[in-house]
Amino acid sequence: MSESKPDTVPGLGFKDKDKALETLKNLEGRDPDYQKLAIKGLIGRAKRTIT
Repeated sequence: MSESKPDTVPGLGFKDKDKALETLKNLEGRDPDYQKLAIKGLIGRAKRTIT
């Protein structure tokens, strides 16, 4: 297994409402640019999942 980088947040996801809310809570207090990139990544994954 690879070790996660110290500046990453493990466990982000959107499989259901609870997981999505947990993801947002985990991103609280992070750098706004990081929050934006993380959410954009999740949106991209969601779009690929539903298409």
